[in-house]
Amino acid sequence: APMEVTVLLRNPVKAIGWGVGQTWEFLVTNYASLKQLISGQVHAKEMTGPLGISTYAVMAGRKGTIELMHFMAFISVALAVMNFLPIPVVDGGHAVFLIIEKIRGKPLPPKPMWVIQVIGLVLLGGLLLAVTFNDILKLFS
Repeated sequence: APMEVTVLLRNPVKAIGWGVGQTWEFLVTNYASLKQLISGQVHAKEMTGPLGISTYAVMAGRKGTIELMHFMAFISVALAVMNFLPIPVVDGGHAVFLIIEKIRGKPLPPKPMWVIQVIGLVLLGGLLLAVTFNDILKLFS
């Protein structure tokens, strides 16, 4: 939702505190959205890919620099959330590999690790194609 109030904080400590609070709200919102998507409360067709994100970015930019910065901050947090998911290829997946290595006392063999990484890459690529397809359908409807 667009910002309804412009917040102007001249005190740097208060401004940083406000920014941390906003980031926390974005984080909670992103995880809640992900939970709703997984539980089926939100349909996958509601997901937006690069085309939809760029459309929203243009809309935010037309409303002003502050609205665009707010949108960019939200997108940055959304990307961070995706990056920390335990999916092979992203940082969360690498963390899972490190935990498995710690538990086993040795790394996974290269071939199974490669296969898992390829599967993760194919899944992420498929997700990217699906949300881009959704974006294209939304443009024509």
